[in-house]
Amino acid sequence: MTHVMRSRCLKLLGSSKPSTEVADTHSVEMPLKEAFFLAMWWLLLIVAPQGVEGIKPVVLVPGALASKIEAKLDKDYRSHFYCSKTSDWYLLWLKLESMLPPAVNCWADNFQMNFKNGAFSNIPGVTTRVKGFGTSHGLDYVDNWEKIAYFRDIVEGLLALPGAKVDITVRAAPYDFRYSPPSAETHEYFQRLRDLVEDTYGKTGNTKVVL
Repeated sequence: MTHVMRSRCLKLLGSSKPSTEVADTHSVEMPLKEAFFLAMWWLLLIVAPQGVEGIKPVVLVPGALASKIEAKLDKDYRSHFYCSKTSDWYLLWLKLESMLPPAVNCWADNFQMNFKNGAFSNIPGVTTRVKGFGTSHGLDYVDNWEKIAYFRDIVEGLLALPGAKVDITVRAAPYDFRYSPPSAETHEYFQRLRDLVEDTYGKTGNTKVVL
């Protein structure tokens, strides 16, 4: 896989025209797929320099809205007559069918936050947790239908490297993006992230971890 990326990236970089020529604006536009291969190549240079067997482990920290959030309900009211008051754990974000009416009204009430003393918290009766923390494929897709790919291609590329191991050399660190830094949940996340990095470091023979 690295040889394919090397050849494609070198071809892409080598196709540039000299600065003395007037370049066609269409010829210098980089296709999205080529840009992805170039980004993947530089990432692989960091993780597996010179194609060595002992790759560096990676912990993937997503951007906002990319983490899956699960919820459990134990409310004493219904925001609408068709909404549930209680439930077992279910996917709160992102479950695409929850975005459709009238279900979106129930979702909005459960997803909302209280703000008090400079910190956010769930509304009474709603408990949440993130899904896939510490796993390799926890950030492959944003949604439950697997239509919105996120780190899927990067994870597949990293796991294809010699010596890569699922849930050991590539691990996800999703978080509940609704919370602000002063919240206890945010502090807990950074503790879990530190523990995950240290655990990954130990399980890979004390190899430095790439974030």
